[in-house]
Amino acid sequence: MKFFGFLLIIISATSFGFMPIFATYAYDSGLDVETILLFRFLIATILLNLYIYFKGYTYPRGKVLAILVFMGAVLYSVQSFSYFSTVDLISSSMASILLYLYPAIVLLISVSILKSKIKPRDISALILTTIGATLVVGLKFYNINIIGVMLGITAALVYAVYILVGANVMKKLDSLVGTTVIITAAAFTYMAYGTYRGIYIPTDLGQW
Repeated sequence: MKFFGFLLIIISATSFGFMPIFATYAYDSGLDVETILLFRFLIATILLNLYIYFKGYTYPRGKVLAILVFMGAVLYSVQSFSYFSTVDLISSSMASILLYLYPAIVLLISVSILKSKIKPRDISALILTTIGATLVVGLKFYNINIIGVMLGITAALVYAVYILVGANVMKKLDSLVGTTVIITAAAFTYMAYGTYRGIYIPTDLGQW
């Protein structure tokens, strides 16, 4: 079971690594941040809810449902918008470094606000992962877009809060169901915004 969990972490990290690359291609094809995120969440919403339906899972209710909707409609939506905007404004390497400030922020919030006990291995892991990320993506400090940097820090901060909130609520239900509700809530946020400003439909295979 631990091996499977470790494998999922590797897949998740790899997917996050590819995400800014796909985003860059999407921008080059003429799409904007809002359109990318709208269809990203909309497609995922359709697929996940179909899977939930055919598997016979039940959706949560009450407080748990409210927390999940908040995580998706607010936290994940803001984090995604901030991060994808960062990739559009500054280099993917710098955007990745800024996003991966979130483990440090999670640790700081856990210690200072949640009064969690910090262990030497937590510090060691944080230092090693930060150094590793820096060595992999590199750093480019010239011609920095300040707005892009601020959005990148915002993405990391909101993601840290998202993780801390999710760590408790996800223990109370199936993780796939929780993910489905979060993604669906995020999709509704972007659908509402898209309806307000006008929805652009991708027109060619490259954009899709």
